[in-house]
Amino acid sequence: MRKLRLNRDLPWVTIVVMAICIIIFALVHFAGFDNSSESAILYGAYYKAFIVAGEWWRLITVGFVHVQVWHIVMNLAAFWSLGSILEHIYGRLKYAVILFVSILSGSLFLFIMTGNEVSVGLSGGLYGLMAAEIYWVVKNGGLQNPSVKNPLIETVVINAAINFVGGVAWQAHIGGFIGGLILAVLFDTDPSVASLRKNTAVSSVILCVVLGYFVSRSCTIPTDEQYIGSDYRILEYEKEHGLSKHAENMATRLDEIYGTTILSSYIKGE
Repeated sequence: MRKLRLNRDLPWVTIVVMAICIIIFALVHFAGFDNSSESAILYGAYYKAFIVAGEWWRLITVGFVHVQVWHIVMNLAAFWSLGSILEHIYGRLKYAVILFVSILSGSLFLFIMTGNEVSVGLSGGLYGLMAAEIYWVVKNGGLQNPSVKNPLIETVVINAAINFVGGVAWQAHIGGFIGGLILAVLFDTDPSVASLRKNTAVSSVILCVVLGYFVSRSCTIPTDEQYIGSDYRILEYEKEHGLSKHAENMATRLDEIYGTTILSSYIKGE
């Protein structure tokens, strides 16, 4: 049996991401909010209104935020299963890029295909990793081995079926899968796939342009999707915990987006 060398062979990117997810999960449940969605937003959940107001980092931090116990257990179990293998296959840097770009692409698909929703979880990244695994297995002839092919098919079928369950952000899953697949091809330096890699690079540029166009067209929040009460409680919490300047700036931006002056008046005490 081969021993793992402590500083080189442990999947440290995977371990660190899992640790961050667990820490944020704990923080979400100790924030003091009665509404778990508001707690999740406070600690980095995807929330379109706050993203449009300037907190674009939520497109990435959404992957670290979980609320339900079953959700974080399932996601981290799947993450360890995929990550502990793929981090060694692709190397830490490429693996991290695949993970975070998949989360980002999943969030962008969610941004252009849904309204002002709150979303949490690592699913976009997981689907990207799954795509990278599928590419690697197919590329290396793994489908010729039933012990590899059958579990892979089962995984794909199960994850595809999950998208038909209510409340699942399937848009993020699609976006994450596409992002992971593109990077898996681009990171493949095998000369035999040079043509595929070139076509994928061109396609990815086109995809980025298309996503950029639709993102720019999706930066409005309809009146019936404005949750000013929740926005106020979150910003007030930030103000009371040393982030008053940020809270005031966000209140101003949200008022501009909503076409009101309510949040600025309350947060600034005017």
